[in-house]
Order: sequence, then C-alpha cells, then structure tokens
Amino acid sequence: MTAGSAPASAPTLRCSPVRPSTVEEQSVHLHIDYLNVGRDLNQWLPLVKWLLAIPHCIVLAVLSVFAFFAVVIARFAILFTGR
Repeated sequence: MTAGSAPASAPTLRCSPVRPSTVEEQSVHLHIDYLNVGRDLNQWLPLVKWLLAIPHCIVLAVLSVFAFFAVVIARFAILFTGR
C-alpha cells in the first residue's frame, strides 16, 4: 500500500473517521440484583472460609521454607562448582 492509496482504502481497512458518540445513550446496560443480606447471607460463612484458609497458609509457609533452603543450597553449589 502506498501513501497515496490510504484514503481510498480506509473504509476497507475499517479505518473510518466516524467515531461513535459518547454523549448519547450507550447500548450496554448492566442490572445487578442486590442480595437481601438478612435472608441470603450466612453469618457463619466468613468463619468457615477462614478455617479453610488455615491449612492453605500452613502449606504455603512450608513450601516457602523449602524454596528458601533450595535457593541457599543452589547458591553454594554454584559457588563451589563454578557452574
């Protein structure tokens, strides 16, 4: 494509200078039905979620300790072997 053919090929390349209006009403609408907190939410749910998160945190801590020692051992191995 040459510089002189750009205006003639603009509609075929979807480079139209016409832009959609941002002032008029948009075509996308979002309607959210809010929960009735007293009826739809369980009061014990946050406690259950925290209780389920505790084993996850323990496993993460153990894996972090293992990763730290693996990095330390790898650094000494690189230092002593020179590779």
